[in-house]
Amino acid sequence: MLAAMLAMLATLVPAGGGAAAASSSSSSSESLDDAEISRATADFYRTWPYPLSTRGEEATNESLAEGFDVLFDLGSTVQINHFAFGSRRNWKTGVFRVLVAGSGTGKAVESVIASLRHLGLHNYNVTCIDLSSTSLDILRRRLDLRSVLDERVRVEEKDLLSLDAADTGEFDYILCTGVLHHLNSPKRGLAQADEVGGSAADADDAPAAGG
Repeated sequence: MLAAMLAMLATLVPAGGGAAAASSSSSSSESLDDAEISRATADFYRTWPYPLSTRGEEATNESLAEGFDVLFDLGSTVQINHFAFGSRRNWKTGVFRVLVAGSGTGKAVESVIASLRHLGLHNYNVTCIDLSSTSLDILRRRLDLRSVLDERVRVEEKDLLSLDAADTGEFDYILCTGVLHHLNSPKRGLAQADEVGGSAADADDAPAAGG
């Protein structure tokens, strides 16, 4: 399995010796374009969905909030309100729209929904996008077992770079973890998230940005 993983990862490295060669080469043919990187990334995570989810975990019909830490878990409304809204968010006003870009098998999605429900907030929409159909199948099963896969949750096999504000509308909060480092240009990925982000976009390896 390790050999297969390394072989697939090698498709993400430009020909001729990796980063050093890529930085010294002037030939664009040695670099993969966005579509090629998306395909390679999708292939990898279809084979090895992430985060790892054990068979028992998927099959357990445990409470959504079981083991959830309202202060420190990824997706906690305490953290969202503090870092993205300066602790000024009024959760009772309007529909809170969340985009989880790179949702994977759904642990972050569970945290977001559990945190919103902990507040007694049911007026929300959560859109989950990922390149891996395998990961999204696991995500659907997890949410369905916990009885939270309803009309407020949208799950799509989609690329972050393909998001269009005219189609999606604006999101109040964007959670994008473990995604940007896969891209040719992480800054472009952040800019794409910012385009559909209304109040705040929070991404890994980059500062928070607001639309």
